[in-house]
Amino acid sequence: MRYRWLIENRISVRDFRDIHVDKSKMIQLINYSEGIKGLLEDIKVDFIFVSDGKIKRNLLKGKVGYKGHIVEAPHYIVMTSEEKPQYLQNASYMMEELLLKANELDLGTCWLTVEDEEGLRKDLELTNAGKIVAMAALGYPKGRVPFTPKSTSTRISLYEFVYHEKWGEEPKENELESRGLMNILYHIRMAPSWKNQQPWRLIIDGEKLILVVGGEEIPQKSLLLDSGIMMLYLERIFNEAGIRVRWELYDDDLENIYETYNIPKDYKVVGCLRL
Repeated sequence: MRYRWLIENRISVRDFRDIHVDKSKMIQLINYSEGIKGLLEDIKVDFIFVSDGKIKRNLLKGKVGYKGHIVEAPHYIVMTSEEKPQYLQNASYMMEELLLKANELDLGTCWLTVEDEEGLRKDLELTNAGKIVAMAALGYPKGRVPFTPKSTSTRISLYEFVYHEKWGEEPKENELESRGLMNILYHIRMAPSWKNQQPWRLIIDGEKLILVVGGEEIPQKSLLLDSGIMMLYLERIFNEAGIRVRWELYDDDLENIYETYNIPKDYKVVGCLRL
């Protein structure tokens, strides 16, 4: 996939045509989902493709939606995962990879918030093991197609979320350009997030890019899911630019990191991208 192009033009679709997705495209998505690799290989995950969305949409009311509202779509994708350390970041990393593939196939998608997992599992008759961690709507968009120019005015500027060595320290523009980081970091602003809160912050320290997430009144689960999406975007765009990178996920013993970089305690340090 051409990740930078896909990411730059990625939008959430909440109005879908009331027709099923072509069988050939669904087969491509299902096959692609089987080959997606996560951040952590020891976590078992499953993608469940739900058809007949028109019939099932009444069952979804009050259990899943976007900003409290049901998103009516001909198909849905449900993702379940084992509950292990960093399983939420791992799940969203993998789900967003699948949604980018759907966008490549000219399909619209939208992340949904799971509000009643047990009710959702019962009504959709899901019997596989694992916790429902993510769900998305899928179909052909009404009106605006996925890849047409869009406004980026609501996105925070690069210098609002990228810091140099310390929290709040603005990087020098020529430094980012000389290291080939300016263009890469500009494009990852397009990453989707819970209610478009854009909770991520990055600290550049030599060959390390530290990912931090936080924000007022953002649920912890949403922060971790958003961080997994950002991890995918950063990794893929760097790799596409010919810069091989790898993620180092942090555990809970982070006191030295908070002190070293003056990170506020209400933010969560997620991991470090080794450049």
